[in-house]
Amino acid sequence: MKIEIDLNDILGDEYGTESIQESVRRQVTDYLVNDFKKRVGKCLDVEIGKKVDEILKTQLDKKLPTMIEDLWDTKYVPTTIYGEKKEETTLRNELIKKISEEMVYKKDRYNSKINVFTENVDKSVESIMKDFRKDFEKSINEEFRKEALLYAAKKLKITCND
Repeated sequence: MKIEIDLNDILGDEYGTESIQESVRRQVTDYLVNDFKKRVGKCLDVEIGKKVDEILKTQLDKKLPTMIEDLWDTKYVPTTIYGEKKEETTLRNELIKKISEEMVYKKDRYNSKINVFTENVDKSVESIMKDFRKDFEKSINEEFRKEALLYAAKKLKITCND
């Protein structure tokens, strides 16, 4: 612990005439009181923060499910960027509408205009076609090999009999 004593306070202070002992005692007690206030304040902040977090968590656990359900079905009137009012709707209806709009396969020349649904469909088709191609090529190669061996065996039989 570091205690500083201001000699200006001792030699000529605003408190009137006090002895060196009184001045040192006053400065030490002022320092200790202020330091104690700071420490207690920090401890109180930590403890109050813990308690507030605990209370918030329990209250949110109780209230959040009903709040979310209410939020889904609460009616509101959306506006355009120019302030024109649209027809009344709910968050649930808007979400269903937006998902339905986005789940349309729209192919475009520019990748920036392709939506996520189109992108995922293309990736899935590409993956399926890649697997199909591997199986198809394997099947063709096996069939070709089989026919080539039969043809070779037949030719060898004909040449051996001659």
